[in-house]
Amino acid sequence: MEQNQPQPPPPPGEPPPLPRLVSDILLSALVVIGGAGILIALAMPVLRQGKLIDAARQVCIERSTEARGWLEREDPAAAALRSEWDLALEREGKLLGIDEEVPVRNLLEGLAERFELQILDLHFGTVRRGEAFDAVPGSIRLSGDRAQLPLFLEAFYGQERLVRLVALDLEAINFRSEDINVTLRWEYPAPARRRRDLADPLARWSPPALCATSSLSSVAGWNRGRWHRMDRAASELRALAPRLERLASVDAERRALERERMSLERWQESSRAESRAVKRKLPQLLGKLAVSAVGRAGLRPGPAGTILLVDDD
Repeated sequence: MEQNQPQPPPPPGEPPPLPRLVSDILLSALVVIGGAGILIALAMPVLRQGKLIDAARQVCIERSTEARGWLEREDPAAAALRSEWDLALEREGKLLGIDEEVPVRNLLEGLAERFELQILDLHFGTVRRGEAFDAVPGSIRLSGDRAQLPLFLEAFYGQERLVRLVALDLEAINFRSEDINVTLRWEYPAPARRRRDLADPLARWSPPALCATSSLSSVAGWNRGRWHRMDRAASELRALAPRLERLASVDAERRALERERMSLERWQESSRAESRAVKRKLPQLLGKLAVSAVGRAGLRPGPAGTILLVDDD
């Protein structure tokens, strides 16, 4: 009870009593805790930076492993490309190459002379771009004996270059003559002038942006060892870039040649079927021309590879 009683005021002229002191142990603990907090606050960015560097190094290692696995296809991919190139060389004659219009003109002029047909007009149109092939349109106007038309068309479809019918139109010169005017329009396949669908392997197998040497100036001294280990892993991944790009180029070229081969096979099958269909339809076409009120009749490609009779009645 006496301890709770207030202390009497000091006599006049004397200093006040000393305040109650904090324990030395408690004070030391507060100092240690405060110092540790400051150290942790200062060390956290460094530790966080170290974790990011380690994570980037792991990404480089994983991407290098994946890239080396993809590069195991180098030899098979090169062999597949050589095979496609060999097949491409074999089919060159079926395409209309650059600056080959003169040989085609000579061929058609020779066929016309052979079957005693007069060429009224012969020209080639603007190239039509395609995915696997371009198409070069051609047109020829002939005049002569209608009996020679089946022989001319058979020889026309027999040329080495593939053709695809656009239109065949006949016009009677007069009702008492066997001579007719023929307009034949077709397309030749030509090598496509296009950009290859080249996939960029470096978009998938490149070091993270953190690995750029420009980031080194921001690395704390404590993390320099981590940085150098990460940089070695990134350098190993960068060293694979030329091989990755070369393999991607090989794959793109092989895919383009493969599409070309498959498309040309379809074109060839279609051309053969079309040739047979035109041969079957010619008697009907000539018969329709004979009874046409305006003296005109023609053939057009129809759906599913069919050939349709048309007239201007």
